[in-house]
Formats: sequence, structure tokens, C-alpha cells
Amino acid sequence: MPRLQSIYTLLLFVCMLVLSQCHHVPIQKDLQGKLHTVSIDHDAYHRSFSYYLPAKRSGKHPIIFVFHSSNSCAMEIREQFGYRLDRLAEADGTVVVYPQGVQKHWNDCRKQGPYAANTEDIDDVGFVKAIIEFLGTRHDIDTDKVFATGLSNGGNFALRLALEYPNIRAVAAVGTNFPAEENFDCRHSQHPVSFLLMNGTADPINPYDGGMVSLYGLGKRGVVLSSDQTIGYWLRNANIHTVPSEKQLPSRGPKDERRSRHRQWSNGEVLVELISVKGGGHNIPGDFGWSPPFFGPRIHDYWGGDVIYDFFTRVSSTEIIKR
Repeated sequence: MPRLQSIYTLLLFVCMLVLSQCHHVPIQKDLQGKLHTVSIDHDAYHRSFSYYLPAKRSGKHPIIFVFHSSNSCAMEIREQFGYRLDRLAEADGTVVVYPQGVQKHWNDCRKQGPYAANTEDIDDVGFVKAIIEFLGTRHDIDTDKVFATGLSNGGNFALRLALEYPNIRAVAAVGTNFPAEENFDCRHSQHPVSFLLMNGTADPINPYDGGMVSLYGLGKRGVVLSSDQTIGYWLRNANIHTVPSEKQLPSRGPKDERRSRHRQWSNGEVLVELISVKGGGHNIPGDFGWSPPFFGPRIHDYWGGDVIYDFFTRVSSTEIIKR
């Protein structure tokens, strides 16, 4: 048995080593807009980000930040979303930004994490502000419509923005839960923010019902709350006490019989939503981009990017909260 455990651990280590390499991502030639890649100096680091500028450029541009997961890259999260955010951005001239984390990680809200972004307390919130300032000098940016989404470590950093960046309008986190108090490393906030959480009920890394975040016991990132408790935090911040409306997300075909439970709360200004991906793993629903089998099942009923973009669009149509 100890020998089998050693082999199992070695296989997982090799898999994680493969995942830590930024893979070649195919270029999407049919997009109407253009992808720009920029490097800037911030907080003693040479940082980079890419942004998709749609062909439609009338009026002010909303911004969506998209943050990659641990040991990943900016262009990989773009592919994992199936380029859907770029395609949808053409309709209303939204700029989609894909930043790169220091050593492929983000300084999120969890104390436990051996990566440099955490141990060196990298100012990633300041990096986001620097990107907005950079884009604002070159394009007509709507600073009242700044949104953020991300997967896993990237989703947890988007959660940090919801807490610590008061100009953020809405956040959509995937494969993420709020850290338990003993694992919490951000400033608590009472500022109401529209928030969407999309979590798989069979996620082997970020447990849907709370607990230790790890990959089958490796790379522990501390204890997190459940998905319902995570949503509860944002409901309390927005002083929402209503019963949620509920629906099932539609299926695109018979190849996947799983369904996602979609609960929605609102006070007329703030939207809070929880999408429970029944049987889903640690990934974004859809058909594009590679998801390792040991990250759990991937559902194909719908594009996660479409659901998130629709959420941001609905938030845009609500009244802006006076800050």
C-alpha cells in the first residue's frame, strides 16, 4: 500500500508539472477585433497583460478582467472560456483584459499558499488599477463598468477585488469559495457588490460544501467555506433577505444530461447568484480548452462564458450604487 501511494503521488506531481507549462493556444482568426499584448513595470515587477479591443468602438468601453488559475497563463484562460467573452464583447464594445500573474499565480484571499504571489504579498490589486490607468490613457474607458471573473486561484483573486477595490461593479468566480476565517487574508468589506458563483458539486479541488482546498491531498491551500456560505457573505453585504428565484440552465444537446441549478437574489440594485453545476468538476462549462480528467467532469450543456457575460450585462442595466 505505501508503494502504491508513492506511485500515486508521483503521478500527480508529474501531472502538475505538465500543467505548470504554458501550452500553445491556437489563434482565433475569425474575431473582428484585435488582441494587444502589453508590458508595464509595477511594484518592482515587470508585468504583462493582453487585452481584446473589439472592432466596435463607439462610446465608452466597459472592462472585463479575466484571471487564470494556478500554474496557468493569460491565453489559456482565454481558450478555456472558448473565446466567448471576446465574441460577446463585440456587441457592446467591451474591452476584455487577460492579465498574467507573477509566477503564474495571484495573491488571493487565502493565507495558505506557497507561491510567490502570496508569500511576497504581490500587489495584484494595484496591478489591476495600473492596467485601468494604462487603458484609460489610450481608450475611452467606462470606470463605472469594471467587471472581473476567474477560475480557481483567479476566481479567488477576483473575490479579493470585490472586497478591496470599491470601483468593481461585479465579480463572477468559478471553482472558488470564500476562505474560512482562519485562512482569510483580505480586508473584510461591507460594500455591496453584485456577485456570481459558479461551482461544480463534484469539484475534487475546491469542495462545493467547504473544507480543505487541495488536489487529492497535495498542494493544500487552506480551508474554505461552502458555496452557500460564500453566497451568504455577499447577501449580508447587500442586505438582501429575499427568497431566491430559481431556474435550470438550458441544455444545448443530448450529449450531457447534467443540469445546473441557478439561484438568483436581488434588491433592485445588487444581483447575487449561485450556479450549482450538478456533477461538475474544477473547470468552466463548455466545449473548448483542455481540462485534466483528474479535475473532475466537465459539463457541455452551455458555455460558462455566456452565462457570466449575461450576468455582467444584467448588472450593467441596474442602477449604479452611490459610493
